[in-house]
Amino acid sequence: MATGLRPAPPCTFVIFGAAGDLTKRKLLPALYNLKAAGLLPRRFAIVGVTRKEKTHEEFREEQTKDIHEFATQRIDEALWDELRGCLYYQAGEFTDPATYTKLEALLKEVSTTHGTGDNVLFYLATPPEFFGEIVKRLGETGLSRQGAGAWRHVVVEKPFGHDLESARALNAELSRVLEENQIFRIDHYLGKETVQNIMVFRFANGFLEPVWNRNYVDHVQITVAETVGVEDRGNYYDKAGVVRDMMQNHMLQLLALVAMEPPTSFQAEAVRDERVKVLVVIGFKKSLSVLARWTSKTARVAPFWALTLPVVCHPNWPSAEQRNYEVPDNEVINQILSIPRHYASTPTVVQHCATSLSGTVSKGSKKGGGLRIVELHGERPIPRDRLVRSVQTAQFGEGAQRNAHPPQLA
Repeated sequence: MATGLRPAPPCTFVIFGAAGDLTKRKLLPALYNLKAAGLLPRRFAIVGVTRKEKTHEEFREEQTKDIHEFATQRIDEALWDELRGCLYYQAGEFTDPATYTKLEALLKEVSTTHGTGDNVLFYLATPPEFFGEIVKRLGETGLSRQGAGAWRHVVVEKPFGHDLESARALNAELSRVLEENQIFRIDHYLGKETVQNIMVFRFANGFLEPVWNRNYVDHVQITVAETVGVEDRGNYYDKAGVVRDMMQNHMLQLLALVAMEPPTSFQAEAVRDERVKVLVVIGFKKSLSVLARWTSKTARVAPFWALTLPVVCHPNWPSAEQRNYEVPDNEVINQILSIPRHYASTPTVVQHCATSLSGTVSKGSKKGGGLRIVELHGERPIPRDRLVRSVQTAQFGEGAQRNAHPPQLA
């Protein structure tokens, strides 16, 4: 068992969208890791809900195959057999009331078999258009109702709406059915080990903490690159795109962690408040962004987005800006999360912003307002150095070199 941590209370973990990419790559490996660490309760069960008809055993076979492919540690077969025996399946459309009636019956059966009680966690690993509908159906069938001494929680994944208005509308839908303490709006990216280490790296490091500020840091570059492409997420990606899939959630979360002030405590609310302060002072109106897209007819979509954001370190000190460069990159190189810090030169040197994007002249770039689009011609895979050269040229002009110094933003 992990030192200092206690297992979670007995519960049933219901995954809507259990056949999706998130379940096999993130949720199931995470649950296995908790099992291996002794942090899952003995009275525990998992129920997957998707459209396709299949038996409990077929679902278990699928998950067994996936866990051996995507596990982040060596699989102990005895441990997996225990977790495998807790897997159940319910088929049905997310919009069909009958699905929830059948789910209610299955939850009662699972509770009796595994002794999980009435504690249920509903995880919405579905396309975002189903979030409100699923919660509405949970309310209609009483599945969201909390009894004495028991809880019902709902985890909502990103993206949370596609703009401010839709996010507020979704919030209103959830609040009509659930109490605020039942709703968990999460970004699974925050579960990555590198991300979890950021606050410790910043605030518990006696060497770096005193110089992690605008006086010494010129800019910060945040790069996320991975080999995983769109694959079977085409329907989702056509609606979400790279900006909603990576930039407005994962990347801004990282930016907030990197630029936040020390919280008064490490309680969730205190950390959240400091991260919100960063988002408030981001200079979105002064940002520069570049979008790269594939034009080859045989190539799958592999979008690339680069964004330069000025962060005003103090709202009453407009000249005190620290620039953060965010570069999400799908299906180009192996998965990397990199957050290098670039320290400022001495005050006697004229200060410019630096960038890690490198490149030479690229033809066919288009400019339009604050957004510039690069079209990448040729067959996949296009080497990453060529990709970033094209983006560099579009963002900072021809003749840009590695670690060149672009003009200050107006």
